[in-house]
Parts: sequence; C-alpha cells; structure tokens
Amino acid sequence: MREDLQILQVEGLHIGFEGAPVVRGVSFTIDTAEIVALVGESGSGKTLSSLALNGLLPAAATWRADALAFRDAAGNWQDLRT
Repeated sequence: MREDLQILQVEGLHIGFEGAPVVRGVSFTIDTAEIVALVGESGSGKTLSSLALNGLLPAAATWRADALAFRDAAGNWQDLRT
C-alpha cells in the first residue's frame, strides 16, 4: 500500500451510546480508484461507521478516532474529526 495513493484514513474509530461501546477500534484506508465494501453482520457497526465519516452520527452518540482524514483534490489531508 502506497501512502501517496491513500484518499481516506480511519484509525481507531470508537462509537458508543450512553457509555456502551458499539463500534470498537475500526481502522482502514481507501486508496485512489479502490472499490471498498463494508461487510458484516447485522448490528456490527457498518452504518454507524459510515455516518461518522460524514459527520452524521446522532446527537446521542459519542465517538473518538486516532485518525479520521480525507485527502482533498490538492493532495492535502483534511481532518474529519473537527
């Protein structure tokens, strides 16, 4: 995996509700022109992980991530945690 090809980086994503963890330590990267599918059992956190990437988690959710960043068209990393 070449870092210069990465366009999305997720490291250590944790999501919870009322103190109960529902997503624990999800990490992945997506490279330019790569096709990716989030696959898992019902209730495994696929939707919540996707919502976190887009800043659309419900207000009741708490979350943290070691890294959550997208590389823009100019090649600069944009931190999605802010």
